[in-house]
Amino acid sequence: SHRKDEIGQLAQDFNQMATRVQSLVNSQQQLLANVSHELRSPLTRLQLAVALLDGAADEQTKIQNTQRIDKEIKAIDSLIGQLLTLAKVDTQEVVTVDEYSLVTLLHPLLEDAIFEASSMDKTLHVSLLPDVVIGAQHELFNSAVDNILRNALRFADHSVTIDVQMALHKDQQGVNIRICDDGAGVDEQALRQLFEPFYRAHNQVATYNGAGLGLAIAAAAIKHHGGHIRAEHAISSGLCIIIWLPILH
Repeated sequence: SHRKDEIGQLAQDFNQMATRVQSLVNSQQQLLANVSHELRSPLTRLQLAVALLDGAADEQTKIQNTQRIDKEIKAIDSLIGQLLTLAKVDTQEVVTVDEYSLVTLLHPLLEDAIFEASSMDKTLHVSLLPDVVIGAQHELFNSAVDNILRNALRFADHSVTIDVQMALHKDQQGVNIRICDDGAGVDEQALRQLFEPFYRAHNQVATYNGAGLGLAIAAAAIKHHGGHIRAEHAISSGLCIIIWLPILH
C-alpha cells in the first residue's frame, strides 16, 4: 500500500474496504448484543411473574402478577415494534413521498403533544408555522417528529419550545424545525452519539427505561426525506434537536 503506482492505489482501496466491512460487522455484533440485553430484562421479569402467579395463594397477588405479565409483554412488543420500524427505514433505498403542507403535517402532532404536556404539568410553546410545502412519507415523518417531541417532553423540567424557521442548506431552501427542552441536557460526548441505536445518556438511564431507539428512528427517517438532523445544547439549559428539511414551494 506504500507504492505510488496503480497496485499501491488498489491496495489502499482494498484496505479501506476491509476497514469499512469490519466496522459494519462490529456494528451488527453490537446491535445484536444490545437487542439481547434489552430483551433479557423484561423476559426475566416475565418469567418471575409467571412463577409467582403459579404459586399465588390469594386473589390480590394473582392480580398483581397478571398486571406485571401484561406490562412486560407490552414492553417486549414495544421494543420489537421499534426494531422493526428501524429495520424497515434502514433498508428502504427509496422513499415515495407526497406533497404536504408543513402545517397540515405538524398540526395533529402538536395537538397531541400539547395534550400530553398538560397531563405532565408542562407547557409547549410553538412559533408561527411557515406556509410551505414539503415532500414527505406521512408515516415516517410522523414517527420522526413524534419521537423527538416525546423525548423533549419526557426530559423537560417545565417546558418545550418548538421554533420553525426558513433556512438555507448548501444553497437549497428548506425549513428548520427546532425542538428544545429546558431539562438537564447531555454532555458533549452524548451529543455525538444520541442518534446511535440503543444509546442513552448517563443522566437519562436513571429517569427513563426506554430502549434508546427513538432518535435513531428519527434520524433514519429524516435522512430518507433528504434532510438532516443534529443535536446541540440549548441556550440556557437542556437539549435542542434540529431537523432541516428541503421545501418544494
